[in-house]
Amino acid sequence: MVVTFPTTLDTPESLIRALVVASDPGVRTSVERMLRDAGCDTLAAQDDLSARDLVIQFGPPDLVVTDEPTSPTSGHDFARWLRTCHAGVKVVYLTPLLDVLRV
Repeated sequence: MVVTFPTTLDTPESLIRALVVASDPGVRTSVERMLRDAGCDTLAAQDDLSARDLVIQFGPPDLVVTDEPTSPTSGHDFARWLRTCHAGVKVVYLTPLLDVLRV
């Protein structure tokens, strides 16, 4: 028996809309690529102000992946702003491993 997986989804409207907000271009590109490969419809911004513009232009995403901190404000500030308008948005914070390992 051979099991195959579709390379595209039959119902594009079922895609998760994800917004990647990361100041580091390599991180931003990598995370966006991983989400797209997982079947998400993605947008990316280099900072919180650009992300706010995308939300205003395209509507709220289902998921936000943000690094901490992004400039000129923090990812927490952006998430707080977004959730005041769109309470159901899920947020994932990226933290550099070295920051987690510091004592």
